[in-house]
Amino acid sequence: MQGIINFIKDFHKNSGSWIMSATLFNKLILFLIKVFVIIYIEKEVLGQVVYSITMIAFFTPFVGFGSPAGLLRYGSIAESDEERREVIDYSFSQGLVNTFILILLIVPFLSFLSKGEEATMLFLCILLGRVLALFLNNHQSAQMRVDFQNKRYGQYDMMNSITLFVLAFALTYLFQAVGYVVSLVIAPILTFIIYSILYGAPKFNLKWNFNFPKKSYWIYAMLTSFSGVVSQMVFFVDIYLIRDMIDNEAVAEYNVAGLIPLNVLVLPVIFMRTDFTKIASNYKNRAFLKNYYINYLYLFLAISVAGMLVSYFLGEWLFSFIGEDYQPFEIFMYLMAAVCISIMFRVPLGNMISAFGKARFNTISGVITLVFAVVLNLLFIPKYGLLGATWATCISLIISSVLNLAYFIWYLKYECE
Repeated sequence: MQGIINFIKDFHKNSGSWIMSATLFNKLILFLIKVFVIIYIEKEVLGQVVYSITMIAFFTPFVGFGSPAGLLRYGSIAESDEERREVIDYSFSQGLVNTFILILLIVPFLSFLSKGEEATMLFLCILLGRVLALFLNNHQSAQMRVDFQNKRYGQYDMMNSITLFVLAFALTYLFQAVGYVVSLVIAPILTFIIYSILYGAPKFNLKWNFNFPKKSYWIYAMLTSFSGVVSQMVFFVDIYLIRDMIDNEAVAEYNVAGLIPLNVLVLPVIFMRTDFTKIASNYKNRAFLKNYYINYLYLFLAISVAGMLVSYFLGEWLFSFIGEDYQPFEIFMYLMAAVCISIMFRVPLGNMISAFGKARFNTISGVITLVFAVVLNLLFIPKYGLLGATWATCISLIISSVLNLAYFIWYLKYECE
């Protein structure tokens, strides 16, 4: 018990309470926005919007070709403040160039992804701007974390949430689905500009002046991006195949069922965002890593049990507020169970393994998980519909969790001091 208490105290000391408050506030805002658009936008159009966002989300882990991830890892282990500042400037400059290249690479795929639907094509074109917006947001977030400014990072996240809330409600009310999509693009860009004015923008500098190899930086950055894409595709595959095999209304139903479980996944992310730099700087310290994860596991086991009990007894009551068109309670409970397993194993260990610099394993694990997700969805959706897609996603997340746990144990035994 004392270990858990100290674990929470260290989390608070590292300004984790700011990140927790900002992240939970962000999730609350996103939840309110999604409930609003579920009520305000008709089901068929909402399905097209969700589909379009999911398709663009497939590419967004590649923003900057991974430069925010490279900044987070190599900025954390920089040997001096001067070197860390140079890593920040280089990561921003090369990442910005890479992001515009990525947008040009996405354009030829838009016609295929829209499947001939004009509304979907419009949403996809608008969401191209979100690729740039997310790069700016990801870079700013990584910069604050490697600068040990977790409090400022929390404030930044809160401002972004408030900006999105105001724009999403106003623009959705005025322009329906198009307004909602536009708000997703504008909010992060506006927040980045405000913070750049207040605290200064990174300098544009493409020169490489570091002690570590450029090849190592970009291999890590690209593999982290690729593993992020693969991980995202586990959730992309079910949405894509549900739309392809059933219809847009089924996509909306499935999205509503996952609304609470997928937001619960933010809880372990809060700890990983707070402590990533600390884990990275102790990546060879077996005692630290083992003690950190054991305390984390005890804490989140209790949280997961509490979450399942609340979901079971209050889930149907919560969904009653959305409307009779949506009755996703059974799907919700399966997803909630899979998410609780992910909270204890998949998410924290995946982030810790990334902090170790082992992006290659995350990529391999992600590919294996994705293969299972594709095969199981293809087998289950035709027979069991939305419930089949749910089972496929649950099994895939469990497989990913087992792989991460096995590698973590191996890493502690053979690669730590």
